[in-house]
Amino acid sequence: MAKDFSKLARDIVALVGGANRFKCNPFVAVVLASALIHPNILAAVAAIGEGTSFTILRLPVAFTNYSSTVISIILAVYVMSKIERFLNKRLPDSVKNVITPLACLLIVVPATFIVIGPASNLAGSALSGVYVTLYNINPLISGAFIGAFWQIFVIFGIHWGFVPVMFNNLAKFGRDTMCAALGPSQFAQAGAAFGVFLKTKDAKLKAVAGSAAVTGLFGITEPAIYGVSLRFKRALYITVGVGAVCGAISAGFGASAISVVNVSLLSLPVFLGPGFGGMVLACATAFLASTVLVFLYGFNDSMIIEKGNITTTSETEDIKPAKGKLYAPADGTLVTVFPTGHAYGLKMTDGKELLLHIGIDTVQLDGKHFDAKVKQGQSVKKGQLLAEFDINGIRAGRA
Repeated sequence: MAKDFSKLARDIVALVGGANRFKCNPFVAVVLASALIHPNILAAVAAIGEGTSFTILRLPVAFTNYSSTVISIILAVYVMSKIERFLNKRLPDSVKNVITPLACLLIVVPATFIVIGPASNLAGSALSGVYVTLYNINPLISGAFIGAFWQIFVIFGIHWGFVPVMFNNLAKFGRDTMCAALGPSQFAQAGAAFGVFLKTKDAKLKAVAGSAAVTGLFGITEPAIYGVSLRFKRALYITVGVGAVCGAISAGFGASAISVVNVSLLSLPVFLGPGFGGMVLACATAFLASTVLVFLYGFNDSMIIEKGNITTTSETEDIKPAKGKLYAPADGTLVTVFPTGHAYGLKMTDGKELLLHIGIDTVQLDGKHFDAKVKQGQSVKKGQLLAEFDINGIRAGRA
């Protein structure tokens, strides 16, 4: 009973999280998922056997127990979000609250049984099989890869693509090793921030780095990424290297999780079981190694942009915009424009680089409330409008 309840809770988290991520109605998403795991469907699967064909609209469909998979439901919700968005833009306000949910269910439920479910089951099995095969061949390689690049994936917001694989691993195997392999990279980011905190004599930067180190230990790494690693590139290189080594250590010990979590000090009990000691060792090593290496080689105060020359790294933390507009602080070239529109990398004409980041943890908004007015590689002048953003919408989305 406890195992079934744990699985149900995990599936609900995945479902609601997917609905929120795809910006669609979570209540309709729950109804959609309920159709896939309706007791009559599950009873039919149990009675005649999984894989047995039946017909919907005269199309052959194989009986499948969707209670054992997550990817099918997440993909169905994604398709539903596209249909919901399409209908909401075209239907009048007076009827769309009734018509849109009904139309979504009438379209997506049959489509899921006929196409989405079978296809996603095959895709999920293939993804899980590839990862498990690679892990079985050499856990060190798979762990090093995830550990090295996870934080890079976070920067660009593409880390969400791996989450369904983790859920699928849990559904099929009961535990997930990928989450354990990426965990040390979280602590590496916290360690990098702590190294800067110990080394710098700049009061504001010390405050920023110290708070980023603490939040990093509790699973929120964006302050460390944007306040330290991306600003001081040596620190970024160190966290990538340390994440790779410690990710390999965690994978080498066979560490795994019983749930998909944001790895932090508080979530370490999720990894109790085989390889737990190796996981703790890897996380502790990641934090200490990043701290020492950044302190010795990754940072010094000469890397801070001089006072009075546009801004310092720490000064950016104090800016609270009154209007939702971001302007270029100097002439230069935009070497990076994030697809989500929340961050911009500016290389100034004197060769110095500046990261302009709107808000904290705003990559999670996936571009909502941000309107970029420029493109990567574009030259800009001081005072040129780079982006517009909805301050109230961002606050509401981060609440």
